[in-house]
Amino acid sequence: MKKLSLYMLLGALTFMGACNEDFNEDVAAPQGWDQVEAIKVAGFTAKPLGTVNLGEATGDSIAALDISLPKGLPYGVNLANLQLVLTPEGSSNTYTINAGPTGKVAVADLQEVINAEYGLRPDTRTFSAELTADYMDGGQAVVATGGTIELKAIAAAPVIEENYYYVGASNGWSDSDMSYPLRNSGADVYEDPIFVGVVPGPTNEDGSRADNWFKIAPESAYESEDFWGGLLGAATDGESALQGRFVTKDAQAWCLPASDEAKMYVLKLDMMSGTYEFTPYVEDLCDEYFYVGQLNGWSDSDQSYPLYNSSGESAYIDPIFYTVIPAPVDGDGNRVDNWFKIAPGTAYESGAFWDNLICAVNDGDTSLKGEYMIGNGGAFNQPASDGATYYRLAINVLAGTWEFTPMAFAEYIYEIGNEGGWSESHPLRSANYDGKYVGYYWLDGEYKFKPNEDNWDGDWEYAGDNKLVDTGGPNMPAVEPGFYKIQVDLTEMTFETTPFVVSIIGSANGAWDTDTDLTYNPEEGCFEVTTTLNDGEFKFRANHDWSMNWGGEPDNLWQDGPNIPVAAGTYLIRFYFEGITGMAMYSIEKK
Repeated sequence: MKKLSLYMLLGALTFMGACNEDFNEDVAAPQGWDQVEAIKVAGFTAKPLGTVNLGEATGDSIAALDISLPKGLPYGVNLANLQLVLTPEGSSNTYTINAGPTGKVAVADLQEVINAEYGLRPDTRTFSAELTADYMDGGQAVVATGGTIELKAIAAAPVIEENYYYVGASNGWSDSDMSYPLRNSGADVYEDPIFVGVVPGPTNEDGSRADNWFKIAPESAYESEDFWGGLLGAATDGESALQGRFVTKDAQAWCLPASDEAKMYVLKLDMMSGTYEFTPYVEDLCDEYFYVGQLNGWSDSDQSYPLYNSSGESAYIDPIFYTVIPAPVDGDGNRVDNWFKIAPGTAYESGAFWDNLICAVNDGDTSLKGEYMIGNGGAFNQPASDGATYYRLAINVLAGTWEFTPMAFAEYIYEIGNEGGWSESHPLRSANYDGKYVGYYWLDGEYKFKPNEDNWDGDWEYAGDNKLVDTGGPNMPAVEPGFYKIQVDLTEMTFETTPFVVSIIGSANGAWDTDTDLTYNPEEGCFEVTTTLNDGEFKFRANHDWSMNWGGEPDNLWQDGPNIPVAAGTYLIRFYFEGITGMAMYSIEKK
């Protein structure tokens, strides 16, 4: 047996069984041999204790398994450094954490493993868990195994529901009315546990402001037999502090006094930390804003350039409104300065349009960020000398600030997603540098867009309804595995994915009105089909339409190219398409 160190350790331990393999007595440096496989030591075993719920831990450690240690080991022989090697069910990843001799593990260690593999959602997770130890004899060690068990564990995290609702003075303390929801960004609630809602200040019968007494109801409360026992609230009845911690047991009502004169409240709860923050607003906020200036002739009625927020929520929840506009040009196509203001939607019906605009404090302000004023003040100015072809205009209507970004769109942006393990960036090209990008790729699941090939800086995320947001949103919704035409319009902050089908059509295929679809092979990077053809001609086309068709030679197909002649037979046909350059080729092999 060439594992000499193992032989030396086990030679005297007859209860462990004899080693009957040969070994080389001349070996002088046993530590140079490969590491031995784990050995089985009699009496060293592990048994499961049931599901380990980290949320029920009362200290820094928790019992995870029942360990039996061997008795009667020879003098100087011991087991040390007990560890659990965890393999999540259905995964090839492995994680190693320390285990105590009584079967306890550190709560933080097991929590970190669950978070890394699954996230914070407190579902039952299953692991294959091997108990190992160093079998020590006179300073020499080999690995001993106590066997492999199934370990089930639950992360220490609160149960977070998908929706929460205001219940209080503004809706008559109704246990069925759900008019005032608190929602997160739409991401997984354990990735974004912050829920926000807007509630109007309640009024008395005579129209005067009333105190705002309320609690918060999780969605499950509406299906519970004890609605009122399942609410979130304050620890002390009548709590008026605008921030603090909420409770889920014996919850009392908050009270925001009428004296704050708030017309609206933004209610924010962090369900992970168990904290709240309430913000009263005295002024009304508009939910529509429009560019008024050089591009539309300073019209007080034209609304061609709206600014919108990414969520469609109230301005109290999502106060950043933005748009992308083209830089203005004169009749000769030359850039001119972009003078403008921003109009709230309410200004158009006010009878005093120019007195209600968002303006620069100093007329002609060319700054790219700052604070604005409301009224008939100065105009912003973006000079033609900045060389921009587009501008991104953004205002924060709660903070009263603006940020304007000159944009000369890059030639490429990039798609990245599940189809490439979130590690492969695929370019989309804007041929005219106008912010409108196109690419053709295989997609499988969720994906995103980003401006840079080698990093995530400034990536674009999902804002609902095929819209993009600069940050804070989830991935684009998963699509079925397939080849797609991908279009992104950064001037409108929208995207579109359209299934892209390639077919052959022609007399060789039976008729010039009959398509045979090719199937995309992501391993080969081509569309392919094995089919029987007649003597005749054929072409390739996309989506059964002639607007995109290819003919020509095997190494050079082009739009509206000549028909491809072929003799009768059964063929493997492959079509290669590079969507960025538009280059296309094909191969045909008789079977």
